[in-house]
Amino acid sequence: MEIRPRLSVSRGAIDSDSESEAKHHHRRPRANLDDVEQTPVKTAQKENQPSSRRSVTIIQNDAPTRSTPERPRHRSRGRKRASSHGKPSIREQIKRLVNLGYLKAIDGAGDIDDRIARFLRFEEAQKEENKQKEQEEQELEKKLQDLSREAAEKEALERKAREEKLDSLERRLEDQKRREDLRNEIRNEEARNLLAEQERTAREAAVKAAAVEEYKQAEVRRRLEEERLRSQIWQQCRAQIEAELGYSLPHVKSILDDLIVLRQPGGIERAVPRRRRSSSSTIDADDEDSS
Repeated sequence: MEIRPRLSVSRGAIDSDSESEAKHHHRRPRANLDDVEQTPVKTAQKENQPSSRRSVTIIQNDAPTRSTPERPRHRSRGRKRASSHGKPSIREQIKRLVNLGYLKAIDGAGDIDDRIARFLRFEEAQKEENKQKEQEEQELEKKLQDLSREAAEKEALERKAREEKLDSLERRLEDQKRREDLRNEIRNEEARNLLAEQERTAREAAVKAAAVEEYKQAEVRRRLEEERLRSQIWQQCRAQIEAELGYSLPHVKSILDDLIVLRQPGGIERAVPRRRRSSSSTIDADDEDSS
């Protein structure tokens, strides 16, 4: 909102201007807003001068605001010469302010101070409102800064939480991979041990089978050797018996058969020694076995 200049006009300004405008127009220049002293103040003050000549004092607030840039101050010495060359009078200045909305319509010269005071109060209210708005804007800006700081802190915390979560996930994946490698290594070791055990069992089985086969062959050789020795001993015994008896074994067998026939019922019994008969029958049986 634009801050308009504050004006303070003395009560007799209009009368002095109207009375002396026609009489002394050729003697003194008209008063103008640019010819008076410009001093930045907060409130307007009336000036009561004891002299008979009435004057107008306008105090303008040129304090820079956000909407109105600061204007440089100029000296009024060079302006007094050009004040009467086509510039409006104070009455026209006030009319222009009324038309622009700075002041309300003035019915008489008596209430100009009240109108100006109301205008100053209005400006004070506007200034207070602007100050309050500026304070609210500062508070809002501070809140926005706080919100932005909180959002940044929250984002930093969330980023830190995400990084920690990613680190935890990476550690978990590394642990899982390490455990999987250990399990694979254990399975490979067990497979190698099982293969070695199978190879050892196969070697032991082969050695055992070879030993059993060798034992069987040795047993066969032993039996054959025993049979050979038995046959040899039998031949030696038979030759020795035949040499002692003077008969061959078939001859002894025939004699024994004759003895059996003679011992039939009703025949003549011949006393044959039991030992000899038994020995002869034993020799015959052995002969049959050998044949």
